[in-house]
Amino acid sequence: MKIPAQNIFEIKANYGNNAENLLKLAAESFTKNNLYKARFYIESLIKEYPAKAEYFSALGTVFKKLGKLEEAKKWYLKAIELEPEFYEAHYNLGLIYCQQGNTQSEINCYLKTIQYNPELSLAYYNLGNAYRKLKQFKDAEIFYKESIRIKNDFDDAYYNLGVVCERSGKHLEGLEYYKRAIEINPNQELAIWNKALLDLKLENFKDGWIEYEFRKNLKSVNTKKLTDKLLENQDVKGKRILVYSEQGLGDNIQFLRFLKLLKMEGAFVIFECNPKLYHLFEEHKYIDEIIKQTEFKEPQVDYDYQVALLSLPKYFHTKFETIPNEIPYLFAKPDKIEKWKKIICCDEVMKIGIVWSGASNNLYGKNRSCNLDVLMPLFSINGVKYFSLQKEETDNAIDYKGLPVTSFKNIDETPFIDTSAIIKNLDLVISIDTSIAHLAGAMGIETWVMLPYYSDWRWFLHRNDSPWYPTMKLFRQQKSGDWKSTIEQIKERLEYKLFIKNFPHSFNLN
Repeated sequence: MKIPAQNIFEIKANYGNNAENLLKLAAESFTKNNLYKARFYIESLIKEYPAKAEYFSALGTVFKKLGKLEEAKKWYLKAIELEPEFYEAHYNLGLIYCQQGNTQSEINCYLKTIQYNPELSLAYYNLGNAYRKLKQFKDAEIFYKESIRIKNDFDDAYYNLGVVCERSGKHLEGLEYYKRAIEINPNQELAIWNKALLDLKLENFKDGWIEYEFRKNLKSVNTKKLTDKLLENQDVKGKRILVYSEQGLGDNIQFLRFLKLLKMEGAFVIFECNPKLYHLFEEHKYIDEIIKQTEFKEPQVDYDYQVALLSLPKYFHTKFETIPNEIPYLFAKPDKIEKWKKIICCDEVMKIGIVWSGASNNLYGKNRSCNLDVLMPLFSINGVKYFSLQKEETDNAIDYKGLPVTSFKNIDETPFIDTSAIIKNLDLVISIDTSIAHLAGAMGIETWVMLPYYSDWRWFLHRNDSPWYPTMKLFRQQKSGDWKSTIEQIKERLEYKLFIKNFPHSFNLN
């Protein structure tokens, strides 16, 4: 963009070559997001003062705001060439490398920054962020603490310090940092949300269920924001209660159990259901009326009160020891069970369903999944036949790997109907944390769940059982990313289970 000639003459007439005034004009233009004018003023300064590092750094910042990162890098590097100890240029260059995903170069820039300005809190904070990305949580913790030492009201630093402590297994310490972040900034959304999840993970249901309501303020959580006729503490006897589906498929399967409590209180239960679960839930005995959830329309049904499905534990003041865990509460259709019994037809061996990968649209989704190759040690065990319950992996991928896994084509044109019938014909399901694990658990099928080192709140801490599902066992990573030792545990347990099956009078399997 060119500046009209008359504007240039006007600038010279009013300001001449006065650096202070040109800087002021550049700053005003930058603040108003008139970046091309800001660039013009700064380039004018550089022509007059070609050895001033701060002007080249300012030009880099303009190009950074324009999204021209390589051009911005060039000018920051020029500033550093002119003045090697110019910490602002090192810091801003680090921000560029952060945007480009070059974490090690980013770290080097921030280290240079604190070498020349050891009291810049933001540099330590961003070092913490960089090491957190690398999952080097001990280093991240050190730099977050140093950032807080300099700026003790830095709520973002307290929040992130809570995160790395939690990821490192220091849960109570993490909880205190979340609290401190919220004290400083009561609107610190991420700290409020993480504290809610951590309270639930620590089995502090009294605070956790109340705090969990904060999800309705978050765009990242798939739930509705209700405005009227909310079920809070009213008596539901004789009332029409609209319960709406929210969050993931596994969440819905897990928390469906709370509809029974509404029925026991005398409510007429209307369930607005995720369409993918409609046919699985449509004959559920604790649902009086079921309707399909639509994205843009409010349900056309009369009701007295409405409530989100995952708000029911709060309504019932659920404690750890009062979690409703009567199973089974989901059932496959009898005709489908018979159909798949004939297809599977291998009573002489143990039949095991496996799931190794789930949706990876967030960090937890990526961490919970593993490669099929990780399960290889299990495939060497005799007396077992494996069936893929995996939806994402194609049949060709399984055939290509040459593994002894049966995969069925064209199942679940009606979601979960065939899958539930297949599961009913199995002896065991081995799965990562996904909706299939919840389905098998809700059906009362023995289920072994492989959990990442940092697992979801619903699995709590250090447990190898689940209060949600009596037939479920949990196999946890002992360190982040280590599926190998987890599979070794499962293999050992499976071999022992087969031994007991073949020699039932030898031992009892606890």
